[in-house]
This record gives sequence, C-alpha cells and structure tokens, in this order.
Amino acid sequence: MNIGYGRTEVAEAIYEQAKKLAYYHTYVGHSTDTIIDLSSRIIEWAPQGMKKVYYGMSGSDANETQIKLVWYYNNVKGRPNKKKIISRQRGYHGSGIVTGSLTGLPSFHQCFDLPIERVKHTTCPHWYRNAPAGMNETQFVAYCVEELEQLIAREGADTIAAFIGEPVMGTGGILPPPAGYWPAIQQVLKRHDILLICDEVVCGFGRLGSRMGAQHYGITPDLITGRKGTDERLCAALRRDCERGRVGCDRQGFAGIRSNGSRLDVLGTPDLRGRGAGEPRYSRARESDAKRGANRRVPA
Repeated sequence: MNIGYGRTEVAEAIYEQAKKLAYYHTYVGHSTDTIIDLSSRIIEWAPQGMKKVYYGMSGSDANETQIKLVWYYNNVKGRPNKKKIISRQRGYHGSGIVTGSLTGLPSFHQCFDLPIERVKHTTCPHWYRNAPAGMNETQFVAYCVEELEQLIAREGADTIAAFIGEPVMGTGGILPPPAGYWPAIQQVLKRHDILLICDEVVCGFGRLGSRMGAQHYGITPDLITGRKGTDERLCAALRRDCERGRVGCDRQGFAGIRSNGSRLDVLGTPDLRGRGAGEPRYSRARESDAKRGANRRVPA
C-alpha cells in the first residue's frame, strides 16, 4: 500500500520465495535466514537503539503484544504494581480487549465493558477542537502536559507502566500534533520512568516522508508497533534495557517475509519517500488546522 499497487518486483519476490519455502512458523524461537535478514533491515529502518523484532498477525495483535511485553518487563524488574497504560482520547490502537481499551473512541467501549481498569486516557492533542478559547498552540502543548501530569499524580507514577500514542493520529481524525508536543510529552515520561510505545501502524514505513513517524517528530520510543507497509503483518521493536525480558517470535508466511524485503527496497529510494515528505496535502492540512485555530480561538 505504501509503495502503490501492481509492483512487479514485489510479485516476483513472492514468487521466488514461494518456490523455496512458502510458509514456516517462527514460534518458540524458530527462524531462518529469510526472517533474520528482514529483522535486521527493520531494525535499520527504526529509530536508533532498537534491538528486537517480534512478528504477529495484525495491528491489534501487535499492540496487545506490546502491553504483554510491558507487563512482563515490569514483573522482571520487580515492579508488579507498575502496570497501568496511558492512552489518549481519540487515539486508535486496535479492537481487542486491551487494545480496544487503549483506543480512545466511545464506540469501541460501549456495550463491551471497556475500557479495562488498567487503561487510562489523557487529552487528545487536537488544538483546533480541544484547546480552551484564546489558547495558542504553545499554550495548548503546556495544557496537554499539565493534564498528563495531573493524571500521573492521581494514579501514582509507580503504577503507570507505559504511554501509547500515534505520531499522527489516524482513525481519530488524521491529527498532526501541535508544534513541540512530542518533546514536551517525552520529558514527562522520562521523569516518571514511563515507557513510550510509538504506534506506527499508520505513520511508519515512509508515509510521512521519514522512515518512521518517530523520526519525523524526533520521538525516541521504547517500543514501536508497525503493520501497514509490511505485508499487513506487525513488528514491535524494543530499545533501552527492555531486551532483558525474554522475547520470541510469532507465525508468519515466508512469501510475505520476502515481499516485505522488496517493499523496503522500493521505500528506500529517495524518490518515493521524497514525494511523501514534499506532498502538500499533509502540510496543507496542518497549516489549515493552525489557521482555523488562530481565526476561531485566538483573539486578534
């Protein structure tokens, strides 16, 4: 999808791999040179410091795995009470039990007894819709930070394991963050020893012109979720000392793995990602949002 349809090189890569080994699981530590090569390439694409790749089946599955890894990580470190996850209103992270709870949209909660108790939600960083009247973009970032700080204080930093967010919100409305939002949020998380999960399902693999949305906004995540652009599979990359926990792999077809490599070949061309970075529709949406906010919320 990220590189368009009808790519001959992708079809040929699938065909060549299918002649050798069309499918084999990577369960409980099994692997082959094909998946090892792809994993190395994914790590190269990810922000600096990533260590491991874990394969699965969908975006919801990816984020469910992220939460399991975060909980396992804190158990290994002897912090059994540090398990709560902070998500954002209007964020989208899946439709399972935990991931549906992470999703900050009421339709994913109603009639499903969600969200679960361990998931908390903070302010959606949509300046135009959510900023109090008269508040400029810089002030709104400070407002979002203060809302997050208050939530952490209420719940207790020693009970909060991670914060999950999309670099640009997708299902919630294609919402780029206000300038300075991610650096300010990361300072709060670092101060309280809260892991950052960067959900790159929508933004990753060249869609913002950078390799990942994290690089576009200067985000230094502890875990990354990816899916679209990689044969509809996921990857979760880990950094810092998260690799102290035991990390394995899940199932994936090898024809798909090989086609992922060919996709990265295409995405690696300056032409394609350059068009993503220079495409005016994203920047126009960002500027239009800012202008509407200025016109409607900030006095002349």
